[in-house]
Amino acid sequence: MSGETHWGTIGSAVVEEIDKLRLSRAANRALLLKIDKPKLELVVDSVKDNVTLEDIADELSESQPCYIVYSYKFDRDDGRVQYPLLLIFYMPQACPIDLNMLSTNTKRHVMDKFQLSRSFDVQNLDTLTNDWLQTQCLIIFR
Repeated sequence: MSGETHWGTIGSAVVEEIDKLRLSRAANRALLLKIDKPKLELVVDSVKDNVTLEDIADELSESQPCYIVYSYKFDRDDGRVQYPLLLIFYMPQACPIDLNMLSTNTKRHVMDKFQLSRSFDVQNLDTLTNDWLQTQCLIIFR
């Protein structure tokens, strides 16, 4: 079932893939989403299994925004393991202004629709590393 928002729609494949990701509790699995601008629809760009952020960064465009829903294996200092579902919003500086505005306005809808409580904004592909994410998780999951 797709979701309709004031900017467009969330494709049914997106809903299905996020449900699969949430239920799988798989480590280092990513769902890459993008906006199909002519249709004003959020669509699945790709699904990656057992992938690092560095691998994802190598594939991203320097002019196309991307929503990365990432299931991350986070080892806590006390020995517990968590699998948070995180949203990483990649907005390159070279992105056209209209797509920038559309993508930025869509981010909150994605977070609300899929109950993603943690998000990170990234503009530089060099930022997307596992060390960076581990540091961010240490800060938010204290």
